[in-house]
Amino acid sequence: MKYNPILKNLFKKIFSVPSKFFTFVKRHRIYVISAITMVLISVALTFSIPYIKYITRDKVTTDYLDTLGLNNINNLMIVAHPDDEVLWGGNALLLDDYLVVCLTNGDNSTRHEEFNAVMLATNDIGIILSYPDKIMGKRSDWEFCKDGMYEDLKTIIDYKNWNVIVTHNENGEYGHRHHVMTHNMVQSACDFINVTSTQFYFGKYYKKSVLNTLSEDELPTSLSDDYIAAKAFLTQIYDSQSGTLSNLEHMIPYENWNIR
Repeated sequence: MKYNPILKNLFKKIFSVPSKFFTFVKRHRIYVISAITMVLISVALTFSIPYIKYITRDKVTTDYLDTLGLNNINNLMIVAHPDDEVLWGGNALLLDDYLVVCLTNGDNSTRHEEFNAVMLATNDIGIILSYPDKIMGKRSDWEFCKDGMYEDLKTIIDYKNWNVIVTHNENGEYGHRHHVMTHNMVQSACDFINVTSTQFYFGKYYKKSVLNTLSEDELPTSLSDDYIAAKAFLTQIYDSQSGTLSNLEHMIPYENWNIR
């Protein structure tokens, strides 16, 4: 059988391409390797840069805590996000003096300002750290920074003999993964330090549809109308979170913490 000359030439050209390519690579391997390395570095930086700032951030130290004037502050509240302190503990902040530690969004200027405004309104002291909430639009799993978070929490919890330490409950209220992880880290840190403080968890969360079905006897104890109004005012400071808070505003009247 004879080959068609045109097909024969075509096959020769096709199979000669890899040969020429590898010959080029062999002759210029240093440049090729350098180019590939640069591409890989660029890809690695693209995916790692959003994480680097969280890994290299300054840690909480006792020297820093000394600057906050905590001599007369004997209660500690630890939350995952700015606005959690208002929704789950706003009434307590109005009634007593707290150091409020917020783990995320310190690098978010809007939420940082809102958090500071709440601290000013309740006359409390706040620390807002810069651990990630979302990275590139996705909720962070804190996997790469949880050791740093845990060490910061141990430093804060061990700083003094707090009368009260309160944080998210084991269910993360409505199941928020950051709330659950915060609960676990705070509980673990308290156990490690063997603190004698009275530990509390934020109260049980109820869906709005469930609350509407409960009888008066079954409803959780509500705050007074004045405190409900004051707490609602505090939530309005978080203008950037109005959508989220509107979905949770049915819980504003309730602040029934559970003791550990």
